Formats: sequence, structure tokens, C-alpha cells
Amino acid sequence: MKHNLKDVESVVVNPLISIIVPVYKTPRSFLTDCIKSIQNQTYKNLEIIIVNDGGDDYDFCRGFAKDDERILVINQKNSGVSAARNTGIKAARGTWCIFVDSDDWIENTMCADALKAAKDLKTSNNVEADLIFWPYRKEYNKKSETVCFFKSDFSALTAEDCLQLQKQVLCLTSGLGSVWAKMYRLDFIQKTGVLFNTELSLGEDIEFNFRLFRSLKSAVYIHKFNYRYRYDEGTVSNAFNTTFADKHELFAHSLYAAVEKSDDVYKQIFLSLISARIIHSILAVALRYCFHPDNP
Repeated sequence: MKHNLKDVESVVVNPLISIIVPVYKTPRSFLTDCIKSIQNQTYKNLEIIIVNDGGDDYDFCRGFAKDDERILVINQKNSGVSAARNTGIKAARGTWCIFVDSDDWIENTMCADALKAAKDLKTSNNVEADLIFWPYRKEYNKKSETVCFFKSDFSALTAEDCLQLQKQVLCLTSGLGSVWAKMYRLDFIQKTGVLFNTELSLGEDIEFNFRLFRSLKSAVYIHKFNYRYRYDEGTVSNAFNTTFADKHELFAHSLYAAVEKSDDVYKQIFLSLISARIIHSILAVALRYCFHPDNP
């Protein structure tokens, strides 16, 4: 396919951003807030990929697509959030890729701010960023709190800087493991061949980022709280789950397997960070599984 100069200039100046939203039985009011916050972005060159993961939200999501040609709704049988995100990655056509959870919402300048950071890095250092990321607000029913990774803007341009970010993904208190509040260069993901592990239903974002960050060459942090993570206490279940311990064990094994592919120099550092996560998992399993009052 031939492209004229105007088309090429448009891609460079106004690159397409693919926003991937996996949906499964999300309360309609939350889902509406999420989609409208994406539609209302000040940066308009978006494709909004909604992946309905087997719930009854397909027709509801299609309603948004009727009025916005940027929206693509994909319907698939229930396969989990990892499979839904993989479907979104494979369907994406943008230069950049952003994940937004269907019960969260975003500030209307989020895409514009992230894209500006990428362009500024290119202008000042002649470097294409692999990743742009930012902090978020944790939204409770009646209060909001900020969650910071770092205190000010910075760029990671050396192997040591990127290694530090990979370590932070595993660090229990960093919060850097989530895939939302980040903008990934799509061909960076594609060239690494990294996709979400569909066997995981817990910690899948941490495991994905840890493997992906192994190939990270450049990243930019912008200190703007442009993502709103909804912590709805009504959806956080403490009910006894017979698979809870198995999920934690599978997550631990997946991290160990990923570390085995790391350079020997860094293995012990990564293993120490995993150990802290394992201790956290043991406590969680004890409280919500072993000693749960409904455990027979």
C-alpha cells in the first residue's frame, strides 16, 4: 500500500493511540464513566478497543460504538482479563497502546500529556521512548488518595536506569507492576513477543511487565495524576475461594520462571524481591484461605 507524504506526516505528528479496555460484568455506571472519559480526551486520534470477555455487556458497548467510529467492540468467550488484553494487543493498529480497566476512568489530558512526553524525549535526546508512565489516584467511595512512584519527572535512558525500573515492578510497595497508568510503544511489545500469561488470574500485570521490562531501553515518567483507579469496597470480596491459594502459588511459580531467564548477575536481586512478595502471599493465603471461617 502506498502512502502519500501527508499521510506519513500525520502519523509522525498525530500518531494513533490504541486504548484497550477489557470488560467483564462491569457495573454499567462504572463502564459508562470509563468509556466517556476516554471519548472526552483532548487528544482525538484514538482507537478505542473494547474487549467484551463473555459477559452480557456486548450490546451495551456497541451502543457507544454507534456514535463514535473510533470504537471497536470485540466479543469473545469468557477467557479472563489476560486473554482479553492479548486480544486487544493483537487488534491494535496504533503507534502507542494504553490499557484502561473498565471500572476506572482517566483525566481528559492523559493521552495528550503522555504523547507530549514522548515527543519531548525525541526532540531533546533523539530517542524513541518505549514507555511513558505516571502516578494515579486511588478512588474510594468517599475519599481519594494519591499513589506516587517517584517525586518528579525523569527519563530512564541507560541500562542501569531500566534495570531499576524492572526491579521496581517486583518491589512490593512500588505499585509499578500495574499495566494501567502507562503508555507502551506498540512495536516495543510486538518485537519482544511478550503477551499476558493466560494461566494467571492474579498478578498477571506484574508478571507481564517484569518480562517486558527486560527489553526496556527508554522510559519517561511524568508526575501527573491522570489515572483514576476505582477501589470499590462493594466489589472486593472476602468470601472463601477454594482456588485462592492455587492462584498465589501459580503467580509465584511464574515469577520464578521469568527470573530463571534473567542474567545471573541480577538473579539474586530479583529472587530477594520475589521472596518479599511470597511472604505477602503467605499472609494473604493464611487470612483469606487457611484460617477463613468458611474453610471446611
